[in-house]
Amino acid sequence: MVMSRSSKLLLHVVILAGCVLMAYPLVWMFVSSFKPNADIFANPSLIPRTVTFEHYKTGWAGLSGYTFGTFFVNTFIVVAFSVIGTLLSCSMAAYAFARLEFALKRYFSRSC
Repeated sequence: MVMSRSSKLLLHVVILAGCVLMAYPLVWMFVSSFKPNADIFANPSLIPRTVTFEHYKTGWAGLSGYTFGTFFVNTFIVVAFSVIGTLLSCSMAAYAFARLEFALKRYFSRSC
């Protein structure tokens, strides 16, 4: 299907508008993280009147005794075990595909 130049331009405009529409909440959330609590909904613009890092200080210090470092270490442990498990299982599967004969071996080797 050959598209005319005007239809390509219209397609790009629609895609760009969709990107802006989907990215705006993320940008607004990031900018709002630098605003005081009272200004988040009172001042809906993307330019904050006053810049504060209070939300980041509170988030790093944590609430109820758990700091950000605790969550970071827990996440690192989960990711490390996931990577090790994936490497082991994928290595064993790759060995099976390379060395062993089975019924659908030709089908799986062509689909990749």
